[in-house]
Amino acid sequence: MTAAKQPEREQGANAVDKLLRIDLESLSPEELRRLLRHVQAALRSKQRKLPSTVPVEVFATDLSPAESVVKYLKEEHGLQLSEIAQMINRDQRGIWGSYSRAQKKLPEPFVIKQTVCQIPIAAFRDRSRSILEHVVTYLKDTKQFTPAQICALLKKQPSTIWTAYQRGKAKVAEK
Repeated sequence: MTAAKQPEREQGANAVDKLLRIDLESLSPEELRRLLRHVQAALRSKQRKLPSTVPVEVFATDLSPAESVVKYLKEEHGLQLSEIAQMINRDQRGIWGSYSRAQKKLPEPFVIKQTVCQIPIAAFRDRSRSILEHVVTYLKDTKQFTPAQICALLKKQPSTIWTAYQRGKAKVAEK
């Protein structure tokens, strides 16, 4: 721990000790509400915001779609592999494997200057379709991109996009 962090932590511990010594029974209801609001605001500011989308540009690499999502969430948002597994409804061991392969294939971080579109992470929770099928059907059906635009955006072959879209649509029709 750095020397600067130690006094800061001690100060925080002292402040908590002071709060714990306050006789809460002696405070008025309004004072208790003010104290509660203050603590809740401090807690909200300390909590990390979880991302809800992934930029479509992360899929335009040599990584698999799963590797792309995991690498993006781990490196750009600092999420734990267990958190990522929970977010996209996948097994933590598979997430670990995806991240390990992604690091080997693409050791440098993603460079995203400006995003064209964001893909909702919640879409990946549905295990009935692959991640690529989710991405392609979202771009085609929700965002109204043409197949040619999707090919250019994802840097994939037209046959790959067509297959992913057809499989994704067939799986939705089965439900």
